[in-house]
Amino acid sequence: MISKRSSKTIFLLLGILFFWLLFTYHELIGEFSNYIFSILKRDQYDALTTKGSLVLGIIFLSFSSYLIFHRANKIINSGYLILTLIMMIISYNLLFVINIEMIHFVEYSLLAAVLFFYFESFSRTVFYTGLLGIVDETYQYFVTYHNRLEYLDFNDFVINILGAACGALILKLILNSKKEKIALRLLAYDLLVLFSILTITIILVKTNYISFYKNETAKIILNWQANPSFYTMITETKKFHVIKPFFGILIVNFLFLFYFTYDILIYYEEYRKKRIVKKNAK
Repeated sequence: MISKRSSKTIFLLLGILFFWLLFTYHELIGEFSNYIFSILKRDQYDALTTKGSLVLGIIFLSFSSYLIFHRANKIINSGYLILTLIMMIISYNLLFVINIEMIHFVEYSLLAAVLFFYFESFSRTVFYTGLLGIVDETYQYFVTYHNRLEYLDFNDFVINILGAACGALILKLILNSKKEKIALRLLAYDLLVLFSILTITIILVKTNYISFYKNETAKIILNWQANPSFYTMITETKKFHVIKPFFGILIVNFLFLFYFTYDILIYYEEYRKKRIVKKNAK
């Protein structure tokens, strides 16, 4: 029989393998989208993907609502689910260049579902899956599409984190907390990691090693666009927003902190229930 440690190691390796595969087919997705555009008009393609997304969204909402109804902590779970779905809808309408980018939600939902078995914590799973999403997009900017992208895509940072949150929450509800282990000490370490990354980023920006926009002396430029406006127009009717580096850093850190609060709220809710049980037992 496989031990718990061996089981966790297997799921960690599966997560690493899945993440590695994400690196290998970005250009295949681009080629596939080009093929779709060659046989469908953009309006037809958008209508098709919108209908498909609506169907998947209804299935996801129905299934997650069913699970929440039959699990403890209904208010906390439903609150985080609703807020995540609202942010996903906003991202869909504001941040997507083409609708095929919805695959980010699917990719990082699946990755989070696998890694949940290793971390055994909703908040930690979202955090580290989100960090992997940042590594993925940064790798594309500096390596895969080097000199072909105008900006580091903070849009995808956000989309990946939201996808991770959906995958981790659904798996948590399916397992009914049997595989969840909330350790505030580990969350404190993760917060330290987050603030360390933020501190290093601030130092690199202040020393002009990293620049948000084109700068002759900076080593790394995050956005090469000249005078970027709020919206970038694709067609007369289709437009999207490019999250600027400063706001991207703020949004990413906000999302991580927001999802860290989930485990903290669940921990104190369970602690409160235990106190009530002990009090009534006296």
